[in-house]
This record gives sequence, structure tokens and C-alpha cells, in this order.
Amino acid sequence: MKYLKSFNEKKGERTKKGKFVPKKYLTKDKKAMKKEIDEYSGKDTYKKDWDADYDSGKGGKGKRYKTKKSASTLAYEKKFGKKK
Repeated sequence: MKYLKSFNEKKGERTKKGKFVPKKYLTKDKKAMKKEIDEYSGKDTYKKDWDADYDSGKGGKGKRYKTKKSASTLAYEKKFGKKK
């Protein structure tokens, strides 16, 4: 298992609480993104405009960084179409 752990660490990072996050989902401000993931993981509420996705550091304000879509988002769009 030691090999598997070291292999996975190369393809992502861990938050302070130890949650693994793939590198492709981390934006330019990795520290802020990992902090928000720790804050909202395992909760019923979620945040649409993440602070780490914007250059201003405030969700929905300023220029948005280009982010990757998750596999579940791509599957939803394939099945139901893109949101209008």
C-alpha cells in the first residue's frame, strides 16, 4: 500500500483534514481551495461560487479562473444537456 499512496500523492494533494484532492480540480489558489473543501465536505449545503475560483478571492466577483468539470458534471450534461 505504500507504493499506492506515493503514486496517488503525485496526482493530487491533501487538505489539512487529510482529504485527497486531484490536482486537476485545484485552481491557482490551492490553499484557498483546500480550505473551502475542508469547510464544505460532508455537509448538506454547498457553495456554487467558490472563493478560490475567482482572482478577487470573493465568490462571484472579479475574473473567474478556468476550471475543469468533474466526471459527474460531464455525465449529467451528456444525459440531460447543458444548463441554460
